[in-house]
Amino acid sequence: MKKYLLFILILTANAYAGGGASSSAHHEAPGIATLIWPVINFAIYFGILTYAYKNFIKPSLVGKEASVRDEIESAKTELLEANSNLEIIKSRKENIESEKEELAAKIAKEGKMQASVVLEDAKNQSAKIARDTQLRIDTEFSSVQSGIRAEIVKRALNSVKKDLKGSLSESQDSEIRKDTLRSALS
Repeated sequence: MKKYLLFILILTANAYAGGGASSSAHHEAPGIATLIWPVINFAIYFGILTYAYKNFIKPSLVGKEASVRDEIESAKTELLEANSNLEIIKSRKENIESEKEELAAKIAKEGKMQASVVLEDAKNQSAKIARDTQLRIDTEFSSVQSGIRAEIVKRALNSVKKDLKGSLSESQDSEIRKDTLRSALS
């Protein structure tokens, strides 16, 4: 409501200042009286504008100035942070080749170490498998040898029995058995 009243007051002040309220047929002679109304209108218009400036425009401009100042300070801070980040990134970019070479050397070294560990493990496993296989072969060989010996002894005994049965008499056979038993018991 105050804005509308202020607007109407400004329009009427403009109308009086421009001489719009008087008719074109009515002209007064120039003098002090003709100057009074325009001066009064100017003073009212100037007062209204001064009042509007002090109460409405100036606080708005002061608030806007403060917000712009804060935004400028914030922008300066962000610019400083961005510049420091840019410097960090530039320094990292300059060092990236050396870091790349260091990583490649480190990975190659670790790869060689892993290869030697794997090779050593393979050698150990191979040696263990060879030992286990040799032990199994030796065990099987001993088992087969004892089986063959037992079979040889069995066949030899059967062969000797057959030969002895045919060549020894009953009394000789009995005498040999008794001697064998005596030697086994003593």
